[in-house]
Amino acid sequence: MLIDATTPLEPPDTFVSSMPPTADTTAATEEAGVPGSMAALRAGPPFPPVPLIVIAASDHNDTPAREALWQEVQARTAMLSPRGELVTVGGGHFVQTENPQVVVTAILDAATAAGYDVAACR
Repeated sequence: MLIDATTPLEPPDTFVSSMPPTADTTAATEEAGVPGSMAALRAGPPFPPVPLIVIAASDHNDTPAREALWQEVQARTAMLSPRGELVTVGGGHFVQTENPQVVVTAILDAATAAGYDVAACR
């Protein structure tokens, strides 16, 4: 599952923050790991045919053209797996905070699609 995530399918340097994160924060740690993660994903094997749910926020307070590009990248990311699915939700980047039930439902759906019994979790 990916939640409004950076992917190796985005055009280089397109969605880079104009404001660097504050040092020694979770955001700084996450951002520091992106280049290495993207290189590893590009060099790795093709995405396996496993359940993949990509959740994309629809309002990043950006231009319509950049928002459309983000949505296109997220859709292409979901298509990496023949079992991929794109879920678009209203709101901003922090989907897990703004729409936590969407995230919980997607986790349970992905686990179910992978063959796990999640009846007790619903």
